[in-house]
Amino acid sequence: MNHRSEDENLLIERTKSGDRMAFDEIVRRFQHPLQRYAARMLNSDQATAAEIAIETLTRLWERRQEYRHCDRLASWLYRTAHRLVLDELASNQKMQQLTSLVADNVDVGRVVEIASMAEAAKIAVSQLSVPLRSVFILSVYHEMTYQEIASTLDITMGTVASRKHEAIANLKQRLHDWKETL
Repeated sequence: MNHRSEDENLLIERTKSGDRMAFDEIVRRFQHPLQRYAARMLNSDQATAAEIAIETLTRLWERRQEYRHCDRLASWLYRTAHRLVLDELASNQKMQQLTSLVADNVDVGRVVEIASMAEAAKIAVSQLSVPLRSVFILSVYHEMTYQEIASTLDITMGTVASRKHEAIANLKQRLHDWKETL
């Protein structure tokens, strides 16, 4: 067990005994990463992502006595957030539009090119199937190991590897096709 896991275990044990300061520390550490994960999964829907992060942490507080040290606290939190994201995706399939503000002294052509590429990448990631997207986002944006992702999504490490490989191949093709249309 690494130092981070031991520290998380201590925090959760203190939280289980009702220590609100320990829970506040968990919130401080995980609220923003959970929100970023949810936002990426929901194509930057920040308001809903914030709600998911809060709901995830609320569930931890409400179910703190049931929490078991089977895996890392982060895995439990991301697994809970993932389930909430899946619920949200099932109930609302609308995508948000990217808006950009351009300063007067910026090369507008370059800004548009960069924004277009960023939007193409964002759209490409959002068009991945949910299983591929979740593995890709947890791996690339949240730097989770294959083992952590497997635990979080309740799949095997081999499935994690194959889904990440498929996601990357799919993204390369989509972005290559996008570049060809320019």
